[in-house]
Amino acid sequence: MSEKPFLKKPIVKGLALLGLIAVAIVAYLIAANTTEEVSGMAVSASTLTDQLRPFRWGLIALTFLLWNHLVPLWGQWKNLSEERMEYAKSLRWRLLAYTVLFEVVIIESLPSKLLGV
Repeated sequence: MSEKPFLKKPIVKGLALLGLIAVAIVAYLIAANTTEEVSGMAVSASTLTDQLRPFRWGLIALTFLLWNHLVPLWGQWKNLSEERMEYAKSLRWRLLAYTVLFEVVIIESLPSKLLGV
């Protein structure tokens, strides 16, 4: 009995759905509003990003700290084998690295701030 790849299909489907929703929202905002309204929304979104920064970093830290406790719960819920749960536990540092990299490069836009773009 072969097991499904660990969480690959649901993640791909979820990311594709989020991407489609984001594109639909942006298309609606551009089509339904004037340039001034869209730029005003961008400014308020930037303010919201700054306000939610401690929450995001706290969520990243909490996920990292509780990872070894969350994986067995997820594994029991999804009926994963012990081998799969050990593999998921081993992804802790990789998840942290990718999440921090995403946060710094995409959300915080550190490269563009350093280059002055």
